[in-house]
Amino acid sequence: MPTKGFTLIEVLLVVVIVAILAGVIVMHMDLDQGRHVLHEGADQLAAQLANVEDEAVGRQEVWGVVVGVTGVQMYRLQTITGVWEQVQNRSWMPPRYDLPAGLRLRLLALKKKPVAASSDLSQGSSLTTTGMGAATGGGAGMGAEAIHPDLYFLPSGEVTSATLILETGHDSAEVILDAIGHIDVREGAYAPAAS
Repeated sequence: MPTKGFTLIEVLLVVVIVAILAGVIVMHMDLDQGRHVLHEGADQLAAQLANVEDEAVGRQEVWGVVVGVTGVQMYRLQTITGVWEQVQNRSWMPPRYDLPAGLRLRLLALKKKPVAASSDLSQGSSLTTTGMGAATGGGAGMGAEAIHPDLYFLPSGEVTSATLILETGHDSAEVILDAIGHIDVREGAYAPAAS
């Protein structure tokens, strides 16, 4: 009399199929989590840059941002001395924004830098392609080394036109600044740089 049940091959086949499906689901969840971290990082960076822009316009001061691989650091230009000073910690805007773990940042397509003299900057002059010759000296905690921001935010609302690329190992997002102060976030436009 034959018994009813599954053969060993049938059981093994089901186990293999379940293992493959589980692997696909786990990989998909990792990609989704990576995209979520990338999206959140880009949005938070754009919000920090918008805060810097608001502070520059609201306080009628020149503000600068130094871009690093893992985040950005904010400075303001002392109008009398022409020295860059690290901004003080505020609840809505810390002096430094660090990207979430696993993200890298690079500056791409820097198009313009503000005019050379700090006195011209403090009066809200237009952006030109000349450098910041007067922006030397040490900010708080920076010793005597020169600070040269990568991005400038003027009291008139003008900013340095640039694209910041946030990258994971397999995906990217852009934070785009245009000269009149618009900040936009786009995802997946650039392929990640080779490590």
